[in-house]
Formats: sequence, C-alpha cells, structure tokens
Amino acid sequence: MQSRQERTHKKSDGAPGSRSRSRVRKGCVPVARPHITKFDRTLERIRRFRDARNWMQFHSPKNLACSVVIEAAELLEHFQWKTNKESSEHAKKRRREISAEIADVAIYLIELADNLGIDFMDAIDQKLNDNEQKYPVARAKNTAAKYTELK
Repeated sequence: MQSRQERTHKKSDGAPGSRSRSRVRKGCVPVARPHITKFDRTLERIRRFRDARNWMQFHSPKNLACSVVIEAAELLEHFQWKTNKESSEHAKKRRREISAEIADVAIYLIELADNLGIDFMDAIDQKLNDNEQKYPVARAKNTAAKYTELK
C-alpha cells in the first residue's frame, strides 16, 4: 500500500491517464493537479517557502522539534495565568494572533513529519485509532483519567 506522500507525488509520463509511481525528487515542487487536497497544497507551499530560502540545511529533526516546542510555548503564553473564563475571553479578543501561533506550530509539525517520511494525516488517523482502543466511551466518558487508570 502506498503512503499518502507517494500517492501525492506521482508524475505523469505524458500519456493520457498514465502515471508513474516515482516520487518527486527532494527540492522539486510537484505540478498542481485538480485532485490535490488542501492539505497537499499547503504541504507543497511549506516546501516551496523553505526551499526558496535554502532553509532545508537548518531543518534537522532536532531543530524542527525544538521549533514546535518554542512556538507551542508562544501559544501557551497567551493563556498563562488566566482562568478558564479569562482564557476564553482572551481567545476571542486575540483570535488572529492565536491563529498565527497555531499555524506556526502546525507548519513545523507538518514539515517535521514530511522530512521524516511520516504521512501526517495517516499518523493522526492511527493515533485516533489507538486512542479509541485506550479510551472506550463506556469507560472514558466524563473522566480525564489516563487510560491506565480507567476502571
């Protein structure tokens, strides 16, 4: 079974309806196709942004993971020391700024997964499958307990 990344990076050999199964070389931007998803377009845009600036040399897994944490801390800073009510009110007032911080976290996460060859959407689906097993509704509903403590 092909990964999402392999399906997304098919190139046409010119014959109508034919596609090779080769992946686009690293640093090359695939041609937009009508069946491409919004996520795929966003991933391609992240790659183009990075590659136009020759930043891949700085985007090691460690550096990207650090960047995720740094940007998540900037997001958290919006809510630090606020009550639940205050944080909800703040989120409404500062929606644009908070949206930008969420985007920063997501961009680094998406690029980290892409650089490691991890299909982002498949990883999320798998994690949700795992969590559905760990947290069955009958035992997890209305509790914040960790799965190891569910009765």
